[in-house]
Amino acid sequence: MRRPGRRNTPYWYHLQCRKLIKDNKLQEALDLFSRDMLRVERLQPEEYNYTVLIGGCGRAGRLKQAFRLYNDMKKRGLDGVDATYTALFNACAESPLKQAGLQQALVLEQELLRKNIPLSTITYQALLKTHAFTNNLQACIHTLREMLEKGHVLTQKTFHYLLMGCLKDKDNGFRLALQVWRQMLKSGIRPDSKNYNLLLRTARDCGIGDPALASSVLLSPEWGSRKVTGRVSNVKSESGSKAVTDIELLEKQLFIEPDSHRDREESNSRQESTQLIPVTQMENASLPVDFVNSPAPNLLDVFEGRKGDVVSLGTVDKASDRLALIGGAEGFLEKLAAKGLSPDLKTLTLLADMMESSYESLQMLLRAAKQHQVKLDVGFFNSAIRRSARAGDLEAAKGVLTVMRQRNVSVDVKTFGSLALGCERQSDCLQLLKDMEEAGLRPNVHVFSALIGQATRRLDYVYLKTILKSMSSLRVWPNKIIIQQLEFASQYPPNYNQYKSRNNYLVQIDGFRGFYQQWLRFMPAQDDEGEQVELQTETDAAEDLKTDVSDQLTQAQRNQRAAARRFGSHKKDKTSITAPRRRRKLLTSGAIRFENPPREKKKNNTSSRYATLKTFLMCTTGDNGEIIILSDDDDDDQDILFNDSSVLIVEVEDVKKSDFVLPQSALDEDLVVTFSRRPEVLPHARYDCAIHPFTAADCEVGTPVAGNQLICDQCFCYICDKLASVCEMWCQSGVCHCNSHKRSDFWNNQRSSALLGGLKTFNLTLSEIDAHLRHAETMLQRFRHEVCAEFLTFLKGKMLQQDGLNLPNQQGLVYELSVFFLLILLLSYTHVYEFVSSFLNKADDQDARAAAVMRLGAAEQFIGHFQPSWSYISPMANANEAKVMLLQRVVASVQRQMVMADFTSDFIQKLQDFYKRFCFPSELKSMRNCLCVRPWDDVLLVSVLKGQNVSGYRKDKGKKDILLEQISIVLLRSELLQRQHRYRELCRYLRVVQTDDSKLFQPLQDLIPFFMCLGGDVMSACNSLCPSANAPASRFSPLLFLFYLRLFETATAPKLVVSQPAELCSSDASWEPIKDAFPLKRAELVKFALRVQRCCSAVFTDSQCWTRLLTVVNNTPCSSLAAFTAPNPQFLHEAKDVVNSILLKEQGINIQIPRFFLEVYPDQALLLLVTGALGLRILSAALTPALPVLNTFQENVWALWWLWDSLSCDAERLNSFLQEITQEVENTTDGDNSLHFLRSVIPTLFSSAENWDQQSGSC
Repeated sequence: MRRPGRRNTPYWYHLQCRKLIKDNKLQEALDLFSRDMLRVERLQPEEYNYTVLIGGCGRAGRLKQAFRLYNDMKKRGLDGVDATYTALFNACAESPLKQAGLQQALVLEQELLRKNIPLSTITYQALLKTHAFTNNLQACIHTLREMLEKGHVLTQKTFHYLLMGCLKDKDNGFRLALQVWRQMLKSGIRPDSKNYNLLLRTARDCGIGDPALASSVLLSPEWGSRKVTGRVSNVKSESGSKAVTDIELLEKQLFIEPDSHRDREESNSRQESTQLIPVTQMENASLPVDFVNSPAPNLLDVFEGRKGDVVSLGTVDKASDRLALIGGAEGFLEKLAAKGLSPDLKTLTLLADMMESSYESLQMLLRAAKQHQVKLDVGFFNSAIRRSARAGDLEAAKGVLTVMRQRNVSVDVKTFGSLALGCERQSDCLQLLKDMEEAGLRPNVHVFSALIGQATRRLDYVYLKTILKSMSSLRVWPNKIIIQQLEFASQYPPNYNQYKSRNNYLVQIDGFRGFYQQWLRFMPAQDDEGEQVELQTETDAAEDLKTDVSDQLTQAQRNQRAAARRFGSHKKDKTSITAPRRRRKLLTSGAIRFENPPREKKKNNTSSRYATLKTFLMCTTGDNGEIIILSDDDDDDQDILFNDSSVLIVEVEDVKKSDFVLPQSALDEDLVVTFSRRPEVLPHARYDCAIHPFTAADCEVGTPVAGNQLICDQCFCYICDKLASVCEMWCQSGVCHCNSHKRSDFWNNQRSSALLGGLKTFNLTLSEIDAHLRHAETMLQRFRHEVCAEFLTFLKGKMLQQDGLNLPNQQGLVYELSVFFLLILLLSYTHVYEFVSSFLNKADDQDARAAAVMRLGAAEQFIGHFQPSWSYISPMANANEAKVMLLQRVVASVQRQMVMADFTSDFIQKLQDFYKRFCFPSELKSMRNCLCVRPWDDVLLVSVLKGQNVSGYRKDKGKKDILLEQISIVLLRSELLQRQHRYRELCRYLRVVQTDDSKLFQPLQDLIPFFMCLGGDVMSACNSLCPSANAPASRFSPLLFLFYLRLFETATAPKLVVSQPAELCSSDASWEPIKDAFPLKRAELVKFALRVQRCCSAVFTDSQCWTRLLTVVNNTPCSSLAAFTAPNPQFLHEAKDVVNSILLKEQGINIQIPRFFLEVYPDQALLLLVTGALGLRILSAALTPALPVLNTFQENVWALWWLWDSLSCDAERLNSFLQEITQEVENTTDGDNSLHFLRSVIPTLFSSAENWDQQSGSC
């Protein structure tokens, strides 16, 4: 593809990619761009290279690829144009994942709004298309309002997308489409064929909603205008005529609720004397002759201002009724002809799908097709057949087949699928299948679904059996819909009792149910997409076993489970499908061997199978031999099969293997014991003991029940989880553990209390307890006893006897004591505080979950401590103040664990519930909700991090859920996301989250541009520093400006974890390249610096910032300081006006550099722009130090002369600036080249500015 011998240009690649995309070779175009252009030739792409590829991806529905190109485009510092944004919105609309397309479109729309980028009419139409395809009509109306406010032209395509948005509302879509149609006519826009076809689609697929509401809205042109003073927009339509669009009135009429409409009608009926005549009142009324003889009413005529005969709308249920409202088929075609339009194939197909089934209707459409030279295809005739078949007229449907043969139109599977909708009898079904065989077509699952639907509606079970047999013979596997249809057909009526009364018709269900069960056993299933998946199947005996043991399921659930187990491939024959596929599993040591003897298929004895399987479940044996059991890996019913027993003991006789003879009954079983040894009894709970029978009793703790105290050597206590022989409460009255068993809630609670101990207050389960939590519970129990003792000691206090001393009171005053002695009670909480602190220090060394439990358990104890009001208070030992500090430490630690540690959502919820049960005193009530921390898998938080939610709130069951978190939680999440390098998610989170401390949150939000840079999006980060309001750059310090200037220039950054911008400047971390980031162009760096100087006075006045900026513009990519060629005098003269227009124009903080200014001398133009800004700085105030700034001009002295000439407009300030420079040179003892350069230049600076042209020429 590359041209040999010469270097290609970006525009050449643009043409090649456009040609490939036109030939439907999108992937080749992408490879040409990414491989040849970027990697081989290393060309810098332009905006049009990305736009053409994004457009191709959009038309192909490749949403992810389109936005990947757009992000790469922004990283390279390229700005999109209208075509770029139009292509992106089109990609969102054409994406097969509609929800993902909508989310991307909303994010893109917010980005364009944030950047103040105006949208063209075509871009707005693409956005309208996106909302029509993925959202709803209300979003389309919102976009239409924006178009009208921006003065864009309304076209046929605009209303085309509005009509598509009406299709989203299946209940009211037709009424909405008619209202949009009326608004289109009012706007002076002439509908085209596509608009008429969309109107037919809404009539076919959508309802009209409430008839009363539709009558009021559609038949009253001025409805609602009396009370609505909406925004009326005067815009020009595409034809050039003035169009009046009352968007507020249109939106109010479109989305009015039926209930509010009824209230409005009732209030209006009391004030107005004229009312609509209900249809029921007009049935017997005498109508005028001209009304009777008039053609069918047409709402489209009413919308065009003609006299209408429609008085009110009745119930409109069918598509043919809705078609009649717009004139019927003939009236609709006449309307097209009156507008100078011709129907196309789509129009006639839609009419065939909506008209009443009759031979005359079909002939009318055929004549219309002949008149307008429309070639009819098989889709048109399929619609006509489907319409007739649904109406129950199978003969009329077959008549359409005759017309197809006459016109040489070939039938397809959809044709017979449409015919199947009318096959109400078994003979019709058999004839259909025969005709398909003669036509060389194979029936698919949709054809059989239509046949089953007809048989089910008639409850013809003979018919159903015939269909199922045909499916088996033709090897058409059922899908989910067919299974649901058959499940419905196999159910008894709700009130049918086969034992109370006999219904011969319904008795047929029994025969069908048996046949259906047998049919399900052999038929594989098909998933929703129709793909065949190979799964392991089972023998009939195993199927019967699983069916019998699942009696707790409904019949429908058993059938669906059986169909899922027989999910197999249609490429294998029945013998391979029904053959057993089992895997041998080694269970334990022993000498028991199960075999599966070959036999013919027959029904199994369930009880004997139970005995065979139960015999050897929990047994072991001696040292030699092994146990091999043939079993299914997916057998999930073992717990039900063995009745939750923990051990089963079997009496087995010693039999030699050679003497073992299998009886005939055993040969009929799946699993047969061929050899065994005597088993050993495993440890078990007392209620599972096979030696001593157990009698279950609930809440019996007084005495043993019926010998429950008897034990064997392996019996364990269910409560204590240890041998029953060492249980101290085995037979103790009041707590009799020998009666415990797992089928009692009372004993289960006793077991949980005994095993969990103090952890039960946290609602933890036994499965969550580990060694660390056990140790934490032990330490917590000891702490509770010891802290109680410390607190009692605190309450006792210390008695001090003072003789004639001066003692300070609580307020620091001094009392003169004249008594002989005084007893003082001194209460110091210091010892309690130190004891609790030492326990919290121990918790810091424990496992994460154990530490959280210990901290909250300790808080539960000390939070109830109090300071007696009557006591003498030591300033450093106040219990109330100490509790605040201790609880703050606990909360901070637990918050950090909830965010940083790998806690499950369930465990976090249990910690929060435990904390909420605290009884907070008045001084701690502000900390009541401190542990309300969202887990990382919270629905709202996940949607925000993934970019699916940009608003920060969602509605959950009618309640508004807002992402509001404490500032401490926000800081912790920020730290974790930085450590995990999830910078993009961090930016999304910080933009959306709300917090309780805006002062601490603002510095963290100011770091969003830095995080965007670390995520690779340097260009967007640069733009986000200077938005129109609340710019982070307005809070820059000079060091922070230099930090970002270096970052944007080199695309490198230090790897830091920061919480405020000041930390960026104080770090000594090494700078590393940012992945997938590109340095900004020099023009972008200049615009960034000038924008920051406009909004930040600290940067504008700082000399070091000017020195660094001038160094950047005096550099080239290959050297530190470069000498640029001096521009011609004419350019220098014109540059003054251009620079002043850029710097002095009132346009906020935006900097726009004209493209023509950078065409001839790009480097010199940027240097002059920064030099002009420096001149404004010098004229505004003194610049100290000035020598480093002027020293940057040593390679481009002509720019210094240009600066001097621009300063000559203010002679007084120019002289003072010369004196400042002279004084600074005299005070400087530096002996480098910079002073030599300045000493040689300063005398020349004193010359008159009038000689600027001669000085510039000599330079």
